[in-house]
Amino acid sequence: MKQDPSRGWLGHISRSRAVKRKTAVILLIIIAASAVVAAAGLVLWATHVPLERKFQIGEAKRLGLPVEKTVDLPFGRKIELVLIPAGEFLMGSAAGDPGAEAEEMPRHRVRISKPFYMGKYEVTQDQYAAVMRANPSFFGKDVRCPVDSVSWDDARTFCEKANRGLRLPTEAEWEYACRAGSDSLFGVTDEPSELLLWAWFKDTSGGRTHVVGERQANDWGLHDMLGNVMEWCSDWFAPYDLSPAAVTVDPRGPAEGDKKTLRGGAFNSEWPILRCGNRSSPSPDGHSYNFGFRVVQDIQ
Repeated sequence: MKQDPSRGWLGHISRSRAVKRKTAVILLIIIAASAVVAAAGLVLWATHVPLERKFQIGEAKRLGLPVEKTVDLPFGRKIELVLIPAGEFLMGSAAGDPGAEAEEMPRHRVRISKPFYMGKYEVTQDQYAAVMRANPSFFGKDVRCPVDSVSWDDARTFCEKANRGLRLPTEAEWEYACRAGSDSLFGVTDEPSELLLWAWFKDTSGGRTHVVGERQANDWGLHDMLGNVMEWCSDWFAPYDLSPAAVTVDPRGPAEGDKKTLRGGAFNSEWPILRCGNRSSPSPDGHSYNFGFRVVQDIQ
């Protein structure tokens, strides 16, 4: 009786070779599929990631810094920060911008010489209460909404008490971050109708503030730069007194004054107030349910 070769050592070798061939084919398929996925990722990166976002990521890599990070607050709360790279931009409003006023002009070139971190969102009621042990907000049903009804003095005290190197942005830093490399009217668009995607303002808010981050972010990953609450800046208010041809480096406003600056518009603002170049100037001890703030942190 003859032995079946498939049952002997020859059969074992044959089966082993077949398994190896099958494994090799599977590996080739996996490698090819991975290459296709990688190529598709590169295409998506090239076509769908905004240029300013690529610049931000590239600068973070060059500096050896994270694009985003968090800062610890009391009671386990955290503030999320986003890297804003150094650069130049045109600050202020053009004469033909809707609603533009004299103190927003002339439009002038500003250089932000150092990168910094800025709050991804406006400071929320929860974060504010963790540091200040109080929540002054008029709209207090959801602590994920931005803190409101805070004065400039309150916002500065929050930064000092948080003790994490936080401060209020200068006007120049705020507008630079809001524009995120764009010269458009609102930083994200020139079309008021498109603000429905980006901002809580009079036409979208229903007459109240909303949870931070529910509207789309700008190209540097910052939410609610337009609308929700107006945001305090560190500068004393003064009209621009500059030649449009001059380049100003890291401007910080006058050394003293009687009014501070607010930017960004609020939930109850008409759309022209949401322009990147718009400026408001209340007293530093002024309170309103549309006053809030976000923070920045210098890079050591």
